[in-house]
Amino acid sequence: MNDYGFAITDNGRFLIAKLATGVKLKLTKTMVGSGRPVDCEAREMTDLSKPVAEATSTVPIYNEDRVEMVVEYRSDLNGGLKQGFWLNEFGVYAEDPDEGEILLYYGCLGDYPQWVSAASKTGVDVRRFPVTIIIGSGAEVEINFNSEAWMTAEDVKKYCEDAMLPELLKNVESNFSEELKKAGEALDIANEVKEEMENFSPSEITSQDIIIPTTGWTESEEISALSIDVIVDGITENMFPIVTYNPEFDSIAAACELNSRAKTGNGYIRLFAETAPSQPINAAVILLSPSASFSGGGSSLQPATKDRLGGVIIGDGVAVTAEGKISVATEDISATDADADDIINSIFGN
Repeated sequence: MNDYGFAITDNGRFLIAKLATGVKLKLTKTMVGSGRPVDCEAREMTDLSKPVAEATSTVPIYNEDRVEMVVEYRSDLNGGLKQGFWLNEFGVYAEDPDEGEILLYYGCLGDYPQWVSAASKTGVDVRRFPVTIIIGSGAEVEINFNSEAWMTAEDVKKYCEDAMLPELLKNVESNFSEELKKAGEALDIANEVKEEMENFSPSEITSQDIIIPTTGWTESEEISALSIDVIVDGITENMFPIVTYNPEFDSIAAACELNSRAKTGNGYIRLFAETAPSQPINAAVILLSPSASFSGGGSSLQPATKDRLGGVIIGDGVAVTAEGKISVATEDISATDADADDIINSIFGN
């Protein structure tokens, strides 16, 4: 009777049915033996007929709805095979939460057993058996034994394509999305600063020393970072801030990714960082105050005074050409003879 064949056992089918309820498939070991089914079919086996030694396997790959692996037995395993044997059966075992360890998958070579030589210094005898177990989609797989099988070039290629590549692409996509988000925020900040600078002409520059604390940082609602409001006397929301810190704090600022961007409010300056600094940072805030504007002209120049150059607005009695030349508008005020007589008579009389 030829018992050659491979099958998921009845106990294995019961366990696979439980996976739909959230049970995790826990593979516990692989075994090889020299027997074959006796008065039963392969699916009815609950253990190897004549177990010989524990085997190993490649790392199981969960591919859509199936687990794929290669059961491997080598003569150098378990301290080395002392005596050769005819390998005629192998099995994959798993943990059933209700029944304990069960034989999940059974394979028999029937009338075609393979001789495995005892361990020797001349070489290692290796036997490999591909296994595919359909368990359905959405299940979890865990292996509770050391996967020590040798990997062929084909095994490496398959493992890279089916296991490593999807995970790598997932990580790349996740990291790229995060970096793209940060790049978008940085571009928004740059555009905001550019717009502010284009519409900004400082009339006064002041500087104040501050200490950036280690506590009080909270999640920012403006960008993906932490923020803190540091109290600064005399600061207003229409000022433009530039934050600098002492060179000795470079490494601390770099470690917490202190943002070069800052925002002013009435009485405070808002700072941003990825994490809170490990120690307080001594910094200085350079504050650019906006200049006055002229009604009617929209100019951001300071008004001219007796002691300061600045802007003026053309008023009544003054004319300006397209080339910018200024002239005083006058009328002909030359006196006639009659006008002169009237002036003399009014002073000296007739």
